[in-house]
Amino acid sequence: MEQTRNKSIYVRVTQREKEKITAKANRCGLSLSEYIRQVCLGYEPKEIYRRNK
Repeated sequence: MEQTRNKSIYVRVTQREKEKITAKANRCGLSLSEYIRQVCLGYEPKEIYRRNK
């Protein structure tokens, strides 16, 4: 049974830090929240290989 995620954790970062974290999440194909959740829980999200057209 899946539990509903209804709690928030707030973290302050600089604009540059947010840009870097968001870029890493995008390269892994994850939302910002999911990327941060995985990293904080000890997982190592892998980047998705994207072929250039």
